[in-house]
Amino acid sequence: MEQEKLLKRLELIGNLIGLGDYEDIQGQVLKLRGFGLPAEVLGIVSELERGRYSGAGAKISEYLQANRGLVRFGDREREGYRLKIRMLKVQIGVLENEKGK
Repeated sequence: MEQEKLLKRLELIGNLIGLGDYEDIQGQVLKLRGFGLPAEVLGIVSELERGRYSGAGAKISEYLQANRGLVRFGDREREGYRLKIRMLKVQIGVLENEKGK
């Protein structure tokens, strides 16, 4: 399962716990079960299947916080590469202009 989809699904489950809509959680758990999940998420799923919603909610929050930081870092790194590409394009343009003179 894509990391971003996994994070969104866990966020949804966390919101359902916050709302007290426990009957809707099992459908989301089934959707998670269809994919290869990291051990941490399997622990969360196990808590949910046992009806331990408060414990699962806390673990979901921790998992989201830890893994969203990784996504943001990747986005920052990607932006850095985009900036380097723009700078290189400018340098290429300058070199082409010098060559044409």
